[in-house]
Amino acid sequence: MTTPAVALLPNQRLTERGFTDPEWSERDRAALEQMAKGLRGVLREEKPSVRAKRLDIFYLTEDDGCAHRVVVVNWAGLMACDTLTVVGFFGQRREDADMQATLMADAVMLQQFTEQPDLLSYSSLQFTDEQWGNLVLFRSPEGIDHWGGNSYHSQAAREISPNYYDSIRLHNGWLENGLWSGQSIRLQRTKYYDFRDADLWHAVREFAP
Repeated sequence: MTTPAVALLPNQRLTERGFTDPEWSERDRAALEQMAKGLRGVLREEKPSVRAKRLDIFYLTEDDGCAHRVVVVNWAGLMACDTLTVVGFFGQRREDADMQATLMADAVMLQQFTEQPDLLSYSSLQFTDEQWGNLVLFRSPEGIDHWGGNSYHSQAAREISPNYYDSIRLHNGWLENGLWSGQSIRLQRTKYYDFRDADLWHAVREFAP
């Protein structure tokens, strides 16, 4: 059973749901900036793939030793100066999480990336506490709707996430004038999901434009 979404004020704190603390918004945004920086580095140093409808995957190592995977889906779209649609995903993994199920889901979704017309890149960054965050860049907001309509992605969100994560922060935002503009990622809203109880708890926080 799903309860109605709770509307959170920009600075509202919920003691019983620490993963929604407003301070996480800036920490997550900084992590998204770090992934965008890694993506720019890949684009500067590597050459576009000449293989049609194939992905280019790069494995980086951050200064703290953490892993950083960059999946380039559309080189030309990333090099353009168009404003990009940003999705940030930060899940708080359960202690007893089934890693194999998530790895299998990741492998399947990678194969479907080229079927997403507006998907430009997908980055995954490991943190020192062994958790991960993701930065997904789309050409337009419509890309999110197309991605959400993917049957396997919907199944993974519905069946795998509640068994793998205690909670999730899902950010929506934009990067004005593209990766090379010098602008910072702006957050528009954050959706929160808490799977720890029998009934799903979720909330939405809107940010000022």
